[in-house]
Amino acid sequence: MATYKEVPDFGLCIAEQALRRRFEIANKSASTASTKYSLQELLAFCKLEPHESNLYQYYLRLQRGLVDLMVVDTVLSNLPEDRQKFVHYKYELGKSNVWISTQALYINEATLIKWNREILLNIKNLLFYSLTIADVYSVMKVINMIHILDVRINTFNDEKIPVDESWLHNLIQKRSQYKAMLNIMLESIRLASQDTDKKDTYNYIVAAKLKNSHLNGTELAQYCGVSCSTVTKHLSTYRQSMRKYISQAS
Repeated sequence: MATYKEVPDFGLCIAEQALRRRFEIANKSASTASTKYSLQELLAFCKLEPHESNLYQYYLRLQRGLVDLMVVDTVLSNLPEDRQKFVHYKYELGKSNVWISTQALYINEATLIKWNREILLNIKNLLFYSLTIADVYSVMKVINMIHILDVRINTFNDEKIPVDESWLHNLIQKRSQYKAMLNIMLESIRLASQDTDKKDTYNYIVAAKLKNSHLNGTELAQYCGVSCSTVTKHLSTYRQSMRKYISQAS
């Protein structure tokens, strides 16, 4: 009987490569600053050449590499502390799951494998400029994704570099949807901060979750001084209001 191997998820492979590349940089801050400076110089030099030249292709590849670093940093900065430690041990120090499980975090290997897949899937989504419903509680992730889209879109719009128009239109649409999401997030935070006699429970809970995204329902209920059912109801309403922006941007 013939056996079939599971088809690898190449998106996850690309995500893992980007994550490993992040920790191959000896001095991240200096290297990133140098890369940005090189991009500016290279673009100025590319303007002296036809758009179809190899120089422009090299510039776009270099910019894509910088965007990948931005994506990885965005994901890592939004991870809970235990998962950040896991990434540190596994990808920065090169430790095995067995070592991490028995010598560092004391968490079973199955959980570590699950964490690893979730982190890589998160990176994969952002590498393809896609946010998910889980990201509607991360203001900084949405801001960073809008910035990343600005970098890519402006490159093709401002420099008139030939590009597939449908691909560029898709990026522009995603940016528009994510900006709409961000406006809703910031409005909830603004309304929750207003000093009024009647507390706006919905925006108070949403804003609390946006500021403390890693709190679970019970912890958030205690933080806000309300029942768990109230938290569940209002967060469900909030997620539902954001789904259209995620689906339209997909």
